[in-house]
Amino acid sequence: MLDFLKNIVNPTKKVDQPKQTEVKPETEQKPDTELKPDTELKPDTELKPDTELKPDTETKPETETKPETETKQILLPSDNAIESREYIINAIIQSLEPMQGLSKDKFNGLTIYITEQRLQLLTEGKDFMQHLCAQMDNHGFESLSDLVAITNDTAPNNAITVMPGMRLMLHQKESKGGEELPPPATGKMRIFIFEGQGSMQQAEYILNAKEKQVFHIGRIKFVRDLSPRRINDVVIKDDESVDELKKLNSKVSRSHADIIWRDGMFFIKAMRGGCRPEGGAATKVIRNEQETEMLTSNMLYPLRDGDLIELGKAVILQVNIVE
Repeated sequence: MLDFLKNIVNPTKKVDQPKQTEVKPETEQKPDTELKPDTELKPDTELKPDTELKPDTETKPETETKPETETKQILLPSDNAIESREYIINAIIQSLEPMQGLSKDKFNGLTIYITEQRLQLLTEGKDFMQHLCAQMDNHGFESLSDLVAITNDTAPNNAITVMPGMRLMLHQKESKGGEELPPPATGKMRIFIFEGQGSMQQAEYILNAKEKQVFHIGRIKFVRDLSPRRINDVVIKDDESVDELKKLNSKVSRSHADIIWRDGMFFIKAMRGGCRPEGGAATKVIRNEQETEMLTSNMLYPLRDGDLIELGKAVILQVNIVE
């Protein structure tokens, strides 16, 4: 009986032994399967300092070389010395046009102030002076040609700008009783469209030098993509409904030209958008059926009563100096 009982007890022990094989530490090796530190290597994948190298991509000091672009304004249109001298002489004569026909006995002299080094080299010597005086005689300035002097001194504030680094000053004699000198301008200008050649937002514009000294001309009122933003004072109509006028107006740049009050006179100055040699549209002054184009965006050209201003070879404005 005892043997029988032993046989019954021993199998149960053998059945219970497999339970001992449930080695949970071996099957549930969570540290092996869930190696979060290995899979979630955030420090390796999110290397923001390596991917976002802003200092290398935004090298603004290398791309924005403004001093180099600004020096182009001073450069002459040709490296040839003869052509450059002709260009300088033409610019001087254009600046003298308002003085055409003046009596010699009203002036003491005409001084040309040159402070730019290359201009000084091109204008030195008797040959240049003789050629300048001959061209002045040919253009009706006989009364001034023998009064010319060239100096490297700094020009006075009221001198007329011919180009960067060059200005001129006509020295006037004091009036002594007899013939009086012409009175200074009032500082008011009226501008309107000449014979339907284009259209403006207003029928006419009155420019008053007592309110401001620089007046902007261009298509549309607000030019938002310039820094600083430009607000035009003389606005060529951009939303013209008449096809023929709209076509004329489209030739005008949004930033085309400026009218500047200086030294008791109104001058016109082409902006880059209105200077053909600098990649823009053309700006011309028409006087007595003679055209004068603004060849640089730095030249100031004096305006007279009755002058016509042609913008982009299309729109024509007429100037009326208000007495």
